[in-house]
Amino acid sequence: MESPADIVKDPCVLGFLGLPENSSYSESKLEECIIDELQNFLMELGKGYTFVGRQVHLTFDEQHLYVDLVFFNRLLQCFVLIDLKIGDITHQDIGQMQMYVNYYDRKVKLSTGNPTVGILLCKKKKCFGENDFAKGQFPDFCQ
Repeated sequence: MESPADIVKDPCVLGFLGLPENSSYSESKLEECIIDELQNFLMELGKGYTFVGRQVHLTFDEQHLYVDLVFFNRLLQCFVLIDLKIGDITHQDIGQMQMYVNYYDRKVKLSTGNPTVGILLCKKKKCFGENDFAKGQFPDFCQ
C-alpha cells in the first residue's frame, strides 16, 4: 500500500443501492440505504474496512455533532470517517471533517494507530487547492 488509491476506490460507485440517479433523496436516505447494503458498500470502498458506527455522537463545547459513518481500516490501522454530501462540497464541510479527524486523533485512536482519514463522499469529485487543507492532515488525492 503505497498510496490512498490502494485502499480507497475512486470512483466509488453506489449503483447497488438502487437509488434513482436524478432523485432528490436526502443524506439520511443515502445513509439508510448504505447501512441496508453494508456488505456491498464495504466491498465498494476497498480493502480492509470494518464497520464501527452510524451517526457517531461527538460533543464540542456543548455542541452535539454526528459523523455519518465510521469505519476502521485494519490494513492501514486507522479510523476512516465518512460524511455523506448530496450537494457540492463546501469549505464548511471540509472544516467540519477536519474537526472530526482532529477529535478522533486526539480522543479516540490508540497511540499505536495511524492518523484518522476523513472522506467527504459526494456525487461529484471536486479538488480544492492545497491551501484549502491543513498541512499534514489530508493526503493529496488531486494529482
